[in-house]
Amino acid sequence: MSAPSQILHLHVELGPLVLDYQGHADQIGEVATELTVTGAATVSVDDCVTSEMPCLPCSRLWAPSDTTSAPVTVSS
Repeated sequence: MSAPSQILHLHVELGPLVLDYQGHADQIGEVATELTVTGAATVSVDDCVTSEMPCLPCSRLWAPSDTTSAPVTVSS
C-alpha cells in the first residue's frame, strides 16, 4: 500500500473523455475505487506524475487538516 504522502497519477477514461490528475495516494485511491466499483469509467493509477497534470479537483477538501490551512465552514 502506498504512503499517504506519495503523489500518484490518476488516469480516467469516460468514453472519448480522457482525464489525468495528480494527487495524494489515499485520495487517488478513494476516487479510483469509487469510479471502478460503479463501472463509471476505465481507471488506472501509477506513479508517472508530471508537473503539467492538474491536481485532483477539490483535493484540498480531502487533505488532512494542518495548521497552515484556513478552516472550512459549512453551514446547514
